[in-house]
Amino acid sequence: MTAVLIALVVLNLCVFIVAVRRSREPFGLPVWIAVYFLIYFGIGNIIFAGDGSIHPQTMIVLLASFLVLQFAVALSLRPIAGMARPTIIYEPAHVRSTWLVFVAVGIVLALGFFARAQMIPLLAEDPETARKIAIAGNGFLLQGLVALLPAALLLGFDYRRDLPLYWPVFLFVILGMVGLAFRGPVVFFLIQFAFMYYVTGRRKKFYVALSLSVIPIAFLVVFITATRQSHSLLEFASLLWTFKVNILNYQKIAAVLDWNASFLIGQSYLMDLSILVPGDFLKGFGWWVTDFINETHGGISTPTIFGEALLNFGRLGSYLYLFIIGLILGRFYSRFRWSPHYRHRILIPLCFIPLTRALTGGFSSVFVMLVLPALFFYLVWDVITRSNLYTRMQQIRGENLLSPV
Repeated sequence: MTAVLIALVVLNLCVFIVAVRRSREPFGLPVWIAVYFLIYFGIGNIIFAGDGSIHPQTMIVLLASFLVLQFAVALSLRPIAGMARPTIIYEPAHVRSTWLVFVAVGIVLALGFFARAQMIPLLAEDPETARKIAIAGNGFLLQGLVALLPAALLLGFDYRRDLPLYWPVFLFVILGMVGLAFRGPVVFFLIQFAFMYYVTGRRKKFYVALSLSVIPIAFLVVFITATRQSHSLLEFASLLWTFKVNILNYQKIAAVLDWNASFLIGQSYLMDLSILVPGDFLKGFGWWVTDFINETHGGISTPTIFGEALLNFGRLGSYLYLFIIGLILGRFYSRFRWSPHYRHRILIPLCFIPLTRALTGGFSSVFVMLVLPALFFYLVWDVITRSNLYTRMQQIRGENLLSPV
């Protein structure tokens, strides 16, 4: 058993090295998913190896599954060497008007979320329970804070000096996300913001921004964790639990699953889409998983992308599912990462960095709740700003044709 684990670790390491070499960059997609897997699956296995709660068979399957995903990503990467900084095609005046609309709608939705929830979860007497109650039936309004406003800040990044209230809106988003009592949204938003320097060719500023983000990220993680547990900064048990819970969730899914039963065959996507529908609260895939593994906490259980694959397509089908997901991620990442256009490269921090959370949250949940809304807002932004620019260019061209030679 130990020899198999060591062999899988070595194979994963070899594929990782090949993927990084193929990506030709030190902070590309292969690095993101490898670091995320190490944090949420590797560290937990090391810390809790002695208590017997994590079965060796579970880690063998997880390592084999990740090997398939990582190999598919490496296989589909198509980098272009020597790509210069992207060309900016948007006009500041048009970006400013679009920005104001995005911010206005986002703030209204965010305030509407807290008003309808009638509380700020982090300030509630029991933040752990309050954060679960607050999002029940409010998924549509929540998109204003976790999707629309972050999208506006990222899309307007290169025009921030020309945009009114850019930094106040940035602070509003940080405080609002902290108020949700969830760690993930605020941590990933800060990482996305730092990566805006990276994808636009400002490597030195990226290293500075990423280094400066470490302290606030560490503080916010500890603060949110401690506050939502006991309003005491002395409670860190749940922070350690973070490194273990995803492994145990997958282990429970594998244990409970009846191999002879019918699988979901993609129904997890429909469950998560139902959360975005305004009105009565419909449970998403995470709540379904909670019931499936007989958890009693009443909230969301992270299925992990490996558990999601298992529930949807079974043991063998899960490997095919992960391979296809890896191919799609690598191919589209290559298409947008090395594009000469700013509007393409911006999709990397906007959509691809959040997708790394699929390793724990499941691909369907992360895609529906984070990527799909961000992609929708991006398309709206792009269509509006480009159409305005196109109209203006046509006007200039007409004026030039009418002017005397």
